[in-house]
Amino acid sequence: MTVIELLVILFWVACIGGSASLMQSHFGWVGVFPGALLGALVPFVLYRAMGWGERLYRVASGLRRARGKPMTLSDIEDALPWGLHDARLTWMWVDWGRGKLSLHVRVKMDEHQKTDQLAGITLSGLRYFTMTPPTGSAPEGAPDPERGSWIDAGSGHARPEAAASHPPTPEGHFVHYIYFRDTGQDLHVCAQEAELTWIEEKPVPVSGSGALFPGEEIPDPKPGSR
Repeated sequence: MTVIELLVILFWVACIGGSASLMQSHFGWVGVFPGALLGALVPFVLYRAMGWGERLYRVASGLRRARGKPMTLSDIEDALPWGLHDARLTWMWVDWGRGKLSLHVRVKMDEHQKTDQLAGITLSGLRYFTMTPPTGSAPEGAPDPERGSWIDAGSGHARPEAAASHPPTPEGHFVHYIYFRDTGQDLHVCAQEAELTWIEEKPVPVSGSGALFPGEEIPDPKPGSR
């Protein structure tokens, strides 16, 4: 469990306990359950109303810097609801002179992926940046020209053979990969520090069914059509 996850859990517990205690003081024991339920909803209301995605990232970033350690791309993923899973990469720029890689990514911002938010990610202290050619048998077809490439990501190398074909990771650097579902390509980057900024102020609705969990059904887009 990361520090940011622990802080969120502690805040949630405090909201539940505080609200239950307040309701008990006014209505007796009958108010405990409604108070606890109300307290449990507080973090979700704040998340929607105040853009907690950015605030959680800033807290994680501050804690990391306080320990004298630069943020990594894994730290950023840990601070986002879905990390870079199912995100959309819309723009990418490599500045070799300054040793920076800049990305614009639409990241999912709620449990069922009904909203996303455009973020800018800058990787500095760039050691290397590599990308494999398209596989020619990509499972998802061509990238969406409006929403960008559908991606996934993770710490380290995408597969063992990729680790063998790249140089050792220097001290003070990290390696991260991005997988392009549309083209079957792997992007590997080795850098010293990662930084996230929000390009959009708040999440926006996303079309489609979103993420589904076991037991849930795909919503019918046309009620009564079955």
